[in-house]
Amino acid sequence: MRPEYRDRAASPADGAAVVELLRAHELADHGRVTADWNEIVRSVWRDPGFRIHDDGRILECGGVSLAFAGVLREDGTGVREWLDYVRSIVGVGEV
Repeated sequence: MRPEYRDRAASPADGAAVVELLRAHELADHGRVTADWNEIVRSVWRDPGFRIHDDGRILECGGVSLAFAGVLREDGTGVREWLDYVRSIVGVGEV
């Protein structure tokens, strides 16, 4: 990873940035936003199978969140991927 990028654990304070990343991704893929990402993020982050500091990661550059990745633990038998939006906002380029 290039030195100007930073990978870190997500925190509750990242909620709005994660919502914007998910909205931007849906808009880029489908031309419109149909999901209520605010409610989806709130719901997942409250889920007992999601521990934000352990299960969520943020990629940022210059203090701006560029990507989010997270996993949601379903039960003791494994891990189900929740979001794999480790994708950059348009124009970020090579990480």
